[in-house]
Amino acid sequence: MWEKKLKHTSIRIVLILVLSLLVLSSCTRYKRNTEQESQSSITTTTEVEEKNNTSTETITEVESETEDLVKLAQDTIWYDESSDRFRFPYHEGSEEWEKAPNVMARRELFEIPDIVLKVILTDNLLQLVSDYPYATDYIYYESFQDGFLGFCDGYPGAKELLEREDLGKSLLAKLEEEKWVSDDPDSTRHFLIYHSFAGQPCILDQLSDEEVIHLYDLVSDSWEEEDYWRKKILQMYEDSGLKEELRRRFVIVSESPRLELKVK
Repeated sequence: MWEKKLKHTSIRIVLILVLSLLVLSSCTRYKRNTEQESQSSITTTTEVEEKNNTSTETITEVESETEDLVKLAQDTIWYDESSDRFRFPYHEGSEEWEKAPNVMARRELFEIPDIVLKVILTDNLLQLVSDYPYATDYIYYESFQDGFLGFCDGYPGAKELLEREDLGKSLLAKLEEEKWVSDDPDSTRHFLIYHSFAGQPCILDQLSDEEVIHLYDLVSDSWEEEDYWRKKILQMYEDSGLKEELRRRFVIVSESPRLELKVK
């Protein structure tokens, strides 16, 4: 009897030891997992902080580089401090213009430096391009569109302008603030440039439907009394593919004497 009790007691002791070992093992694993998770969390947090710091440093570096570029551009003769804008340092009839030995040399006087193209605002660049004395030489091409694309390809300022994603907004602002004076050669050059850029399909992706309708209302306002230029510009809009895009997005109510659109 006594031996039987001793045997049962031994069995219970063994079971208790086994259970204790299992509990201890579980606690050890839990502690290890907790430490690993904690370390992983610390590592992840550190990585996120490092990435955020790197991102912030990158933004700061870009902003610093941009500020440096602006300062360099403003140190050139192309910057007019009184108006806080860039402008051509020479003009038709200036001493440099008169001394230039040929047309090519005169064109070079108006080549906008790369440093200026990198920092100049789009509305300022649009003004410079429209002030370029040779800007509208393309009107002598049989196709306005072919001539205009040749102009953009050959004049860096125009090429850069065509790639600006806010060109549409700048065109709207220019056409709202300026009126075409038909007997003024400078005004005519400006508006031919505005209308030519407005004739490129890429402009449509930069504006809402309402803004597109407003843009071509403004275009029509300026050409309404200019029958010759209206026909030329409308043909350009056909050749560029603009009219096709307009037909896709709008109902063209009228093309002459005004280009009138309405949302489908």
